[in-house]
Amino acid sequence: MAIIVVVAVFLALIISFPPPGPAHIDVSMNAVNYVPGHTYLFNNTRFNITIKNTGSSYVKGMEVGFYLNSQALKYYNVSIPAHDSVHINENYTFTQNGTFNFSAVANPSGILDIANSSVSYANIAINVSNPQQPNLYLYIPSNNTNSTYLFTLFPKGMEFSSLLSVSYGINSFKPFLGPDGGLTTSIMRDLSPYLNVGNGVYSSYLNGSEVYGLWLEGTIGNSDIRSILSTYSYPQHSFIVRNDTVTFAKINDTISFCSYSADGWTKLYYYYNATNLGTCQSMLSKEYNSSEYALLSNSTASHKAEYAKAQNFRYSNTTSDGYALSLSGKNYSIYQIFGQSSTGNFGSILTFHPKINISSFNRTCSGYIYENNSTSMDLCTVYYRPPVSELDNYSFSTSTAVSTNVTLQLYSFVPKNYSSAAMLNAAALFSKLNITNVYGKWTPFLTSSCSFSNPSLQCQFIRRNSTTGNYTVGIKNLYNKTISLSAIGCSEYSSVNATTVLNQSVAPGKTADATFSCIVPPVPIGASIPSYNLNMSYSVDGHHLFANGTLTYADFYVS
Repeated sequence: MAIIVVVAVFLALIISFPPPGPAHIDVSMNAVNYVPGHTYLFNNTRFNITIKNTGSSYVKGMEVGFYLNSQALKYYNVSIPAHDSVHINENYTFTQNGTFNFSAVANPSGILDIANSSVSYANIAINVSNPQQPNLYLYIPSNNTNSTYLFTLFPKGMEFSSLLSVSYGINSFKPFLGPDGGLTTSIMRDLSPYLNVGNGVYSSYLNGSEVYGLWLEGTIGNSDIRSILSTYSYPQHSFIVRNDTVTFAKINDTISFCSYSADGWTKLYYYYNATNLGTCQSMLSKEYNSSEYALLSNSTASHKAEYAKAQNFRYSNTTSDGYALSLSGKNYSIYQIFGQSSTGNFGSILTFHPKINISSFNRTCSGYIYENNSTSMDLCTVYYRPPVSELDNYSFSTSTAVSTNVTLQLYSFVPKNYSSAAMLNAAALFSKLNITNVYGKWTPFLTSSCSFSNPSLQCQFIRRNSTTGNYTVGIKNLYNKTISLSAIGCSEYSSVNATTVLNQSVAPGKTADATFSCIVPPVPIGASIPSYNLNMSYSVDGHHLFANGTLTYADFYVS
């Protein structure tokens, strides 16, 4: 009887839990942002892959492959309960045109038994087109043009130009950023990682109006521009131009901003209308014919020779990672970024001007002077403190050289140990551009010094410890009585307290050394030689007194 019961139970278990059979898998895939005929180079396509278990058995550890033209891009390992699904998201950025065949395949190695293999994979063909030729002048007004120039952006040049302009307030970068530096800086900073190349145009007009056009190519869409715009409070609306939806923002009464995506580009326009009679919306509603914008384009030809020289320039032991070019009037800027993280000599700005008499041209150098007697070249390099404490080991500098008809400025952002290289590369760039005029001498700035407003106290700058950042000065007692030095303080702020304890007695006519640190705000400075406020507490005949003064520090760089 017991044996019969066991057999009955065993049969019942078999009926309740049948042995697993072949897996039933259904694979589907769609490209959520793919629009046939409107996918271009450097666009990004997003794929949604769904793997559904239509059977009644749990599928564990199944491999799923994602392929391009039968070559595996990525493998996944999935487990799916019966009558359930898993979802996989993939992205692909196209670097060439043509037809791309994508596949999602479940169990590609055939390890599992798949009952319905005909639906265990999915295919999608994506056709990628070349973008529209960047006819930048197509929508730029051509009447009463005063000057007009083209420029090119690459990711690092685009990013650093905007960030350093904001951080250091460099006026030379402002024309490159357009009439609204805030919004443009946000776009450049946030979108530079997704940029392949940008082509831009600048035009100014006799009535004072200006237009900036920028065509961005990459994994960038107008939705990204709208997202950045949403962080501002500009009045906005949309309108249609040639079947494309354009985003419009009114920056102020004279500046308007328009952006849209079409034909492989995300197109941005700033329109500064000095007469307050039009916006970028009215500008885009008119398309200029090819002969008109060809005339404007030809006006940039005079700069091509100088552009080619700087384009081919490479600093020693470096490789160019990117650059940005800006043209304005008879000036042009080359921003070149190099490897080694975020450091390198990145900006050269050449200004062409009428011939000047170098020997009578007064120049004051508030930084470090480079002289080369064999080439009669003089350069002045001014160093700036970085705006954030995390960059204390780096030095930002601008090097300037003047010839009879050209002025060069080179911006550098390098480790302090290599600060001298910034100066040498400025000289090398000047030489590369075949600018060999004879120069006069720079007038050196005053050396480091200190003083007290009280004539009975004399101050002499002695040194600065580059490791600790402390300053040492000599304080001479010109009273006819012994004085007791209590404490001294130093700060860039307008008010300062005596915080460093001295506890020193100084006899009449004698000098005591005082070492102290300065409180420095984490903001950029406008000169390489800052003046600090001094405050010292001391006593004479038991009377507690205070002396205010100034410390001016000049060095190879400011830390």
